[in-house]
Amino acid sequence: MQDDDMFILHFYVQKGFTLDYLLNLSMVEKLFFKASLELELERQEKLGGVMIG
Repeated sequence: MQDDDMFILHFYVQKGFTLDYLLNLSMVEKLFFKASLELELERQEKLGGVMIG
């Protein structure tokens, strides 16, 4: 598992998703979750780098 994968898991576990749920996503679902996180990071950056969580 790569650091990016761990960050995605960390982010969504903090949002209330269970680790079991996240580890059993289909590839399409994983790509959606990753893209959603990337959009959130971009949004946060535009707001001045406020930490997400």
